[in-house]
Amino acid sequence: MGNNMVKKIVALIFMTAVLSIVTTLGLKVDAATIVEKKLYTLENPTWMRTQGLSICNTSSR
Repeated sequence: MGNNMVKKIVALIFMTAVLSIVTTLGLKVDAATIVEKKLYTLENPTWMRTQGLSICNTSSR
């Protein structure tokens, strides 16, 4: 019974060591890359103008 307990303790120490090595030496991820997306907007779209809607109150007519 004592021999079985020693094997379990050795297995637990081995699994803990492997898990520690994997988590310590795992992939390092950097968030240095910033992705920018351009926002295309219409200043005064025709479909809004024909419906009587306007984005801004000033017009350049």
